[in-house]
Amino acid sequence: MDLSAGGFVVARDTVVWSFVIGIGVTVLAAVFPARRAEATPPVAAMRDDALPPIRSLHRRVVLGTLVTAAGAVVLGFGLVGATGKPLALVGAGAALVFIGGTALRPVLSHPVVRLLGAPLPRVFGIAGKLGTENALRNPRRTSATASALMIGLAFVTLATVLASSVTA
Repeated sequence: MDLSAGGFVVARDTVVWSFVIGIGVTVLAAVFPARRAEATPPVAAMRDDALPPIRSLHRRVVLGTLVTAAGAVVLGFGLVGATGKPLALVGAGAALVFIGGTALRPVLSHPVVRLLGAPLPRVFGIAGKLGTENALRNPRRTSATASALMIGLAFVTLATVLASSVTA
């Protein structure tokens, strides 16, 4: 692949659509949490007892486990080359494991924070203790933050692998 033949061209439409889609998706992602937050009075939002009722994680655990297990099976078939299209199976299996793991994050965040947060009070004192307790207080918020970091890291990894592949 010869990339040096022409100049680097960025069309105006590409930049405009990137901004429109990026801003649109961001606003759309903020609509539902904002609507939920507007129903809570500001003073009540600062109290722990004024939080909206939290739904059970049972359905999420069942679905997340099923999707993760199905993804692992599909990934395994792809890795051993059980069909004529192993790359497609590996991709589909990895996507299913990714989605299932994301669904299981609120359940997994509590034990992971307990394990990783155990040495923090000894190392960082009261700040480590407060950080660990804050992460344990709301597992859904902790998992949402971890999921955002995970997705960002996945995109950076994708870009790095793609750039290395094109260079090679």
